[in-house]
Amino acid sequence: SHDWPQGTAWFFLAPGSGVFLDLRRTVVLRTHADLATRFGFSCWGSVLDETCHSWCERECYVETVEALRTEGYDTIQFTNYDAEHYADYEVWDLRVGSADWQNDGCLPDYPRGTLTRGWAGTGEECRCRRGGDLLRCDG
Repeated sequence: SHDWPQGTAWFFLAPGSGVFLDLRRTVVLRTHADLATRFGFSCWGSVLDETCHSWCERECYVETVEALRTEGYDTIQFTNYDAEHYADYEVWDLRVGSADWQNDGCLPDYPRGTLTRGWAGTGEECRCRRGGDLLRCDG
């Protein structure tokens, strides 16, 4: 959605994709609820129990992202994310420049060196292959 804050992207674990995301300075949490318990973002209670609407979720997300950026984090990992159709592992990338999503699977202004190909990112820089709504890298 175009309503979400600029400079963020979401990634889900995709074994065998050949895409490696350099997490840089990261915080590892089990679930989104841990944002409230570890960092005190109380708004996540109403987001998770679905008592707020999309504007409330957006405001909570913006508050969280801005605060964690100020703390110096680049990414947040959730190791037990329940996303029905996606993997249980989710990463929020907080780095500025990662939100210019083209709805074709490409992130043209992504920070150089952040997305690479191959085992543990030892391959070449990721060059996006257009088509679809998922990130695909060519060498």
